Amino acid sequence: MIFTLEYRQMARFLKPRYLLFYFVIPLTALIVTATNDSHGLIWNSFTYSLTEQNTLIYGHGPGYYVLIAYDYVVVLLGMLVMLRGWLQSKQPYRRQIAIILFASIFPIISGLAYTFGLDIFPGLDITPISFLITGLIIALGVLQFGLFDLTPMSRHYLIENMDDGILVLDAKDRIVDINPMAESIIAAPAASVLGKPISEVLASWGSFLQSIKRQTNLK
Repeated sequence: MIFTLEYRQMARFLKPRYLLFYFVIPLTALIVTATNDSHGLIWNSFTYSLTEQNTLIYGHGPGYYVLIAYDYVVVLLGMLVMLRGWLQSKQPYRRQIAIILFASIFPIISGLAYTFGLDIFPGLDITPISFLITGLIIALGVLQFGLFDLTPMSRHYLIENMDDGILVLDAKDRIVDINPMAESIIAAPAASVLGKPISEVLASWGSFLQSIKRQTNLK
């Protein structure tokens, strides 16, 4: 959830008081888990598997299900934030968000399968293993699609319906955002210019820009 808020540049939800609030239940869970022997809220029984040798199946107490519910509510909120970002974004940001959403599916599915007893091997939680798939997908996104290299600019800094054309560049002079007026001025859709160097996109405008520069210098 914190990663999602940071990625979507929703800084107002990352203030210290919010972060403290987010960690109340996780810290409580850590304490309850460490003291489980005295109350059994997380694990309350252990039974031998009837199908797999040398395997113990954990019986879960009410605290476990409360924490699982909290976990998936937080995960769902994070995914909704990313999905909203996908709907509001342009290429290549949609592709980046799609990679993140796809990678996050595997731990969610495996966790639900374990919780509801739908796992392949009874009592075996494959969620930690599923993070291997998530890691591989994220690694592929970083290496092949520049995931996290080209980060989206918050739309709060731009006015979508301005009569003036706006191009926003990053530190490497790549176009990271463009409004509709600028698209019409350069006669190119956002999907074809986002992530490209400004010099490449405006190459045909070189003489025009030089003329504007000379006029500015004269003034």
